[in-house]
Amino acid sequence: MITTGRILVALYFLLPGILKFVAFPMNLSLMSAHGISNPAPPRPWPS
Repeated sequence: MITTGRILVALYFLLPGILKFVAFPMNLSLMSAHGISNPAPPRPWPS
């Protein structure tokens, strides 16, 4: 029972995190619709 709860809690946080990268254009449009000034894709490393 404890293991099932841990798996469900992990999925509760893991799936939305993965979907933020998978559905990135949708997230950009939502940020623009809510007034975030310059939503831009993150850089993979500092330049």
